[in-house]
Amino acid sequence: MSQQPQQPTLLDRFYQDFLRSERSADFVDRVSRYYSLETLSELVAKGSRTTRRAAALAVGFLGDYSAIESLGRALHDNDRAVRMLADHGLRQLWYRQGLQHEQLMARRLARLNTRGLHEQALELARLTLTENDSLAEVWNQRALAHYALWKRSSRISRPLPRQRRLYRFGARDAIAKMAISKR
Repeated sequence: MSQQPQQPTLLDRFYQDFLRSERSADFVDRVSRYYSLETLSELVAKGSRTTRRAAALAVGFLGDYSAIESLGRALHDNDRAVRMLADHGLRQLWYRQGLQHEQLMARRLARLNTRGLHEQALELARLTLTENDSLAEVWNQRALAHYALWKRSSRISRPLPRQRRLYRFGARDAIAKMAISKR
């Protein structure tokens, strides 16, 4: 006997509509009316490929820091799109940890690092972590600032040959993903 194709879920339809329209607010509104965060977290691991993709996207939009575990497990999914949506969603959830002012500090740290103001980022991270040392994104931004300052000082002392510079980002990204997957 041949197996019947699985009927698309309501979540699948919302996801397909989102892919056509690219209107994330509509997707979030529709999903939040019919699905709880707990259900979405379960669907990230179970269901068809499309359902897992839709659930990972929805958890990234709707979840809070408590949803990290479900997206973390999705980093090992067989489907690359699920892994990418989980990775992006995790980054969004890291900014939702802590109190509102702590979340704002994490975003401010990211802006400082993006603008190359790493010394200021280190000082703000130190002050923020003095109040609450369990903020993952603040630790992450602190590490990025330290790395940027180290990279700046080592670049001045000994620049890399052009051939080696071309591949550094991919290698650094791969090492980071390996470290995440070992946790």
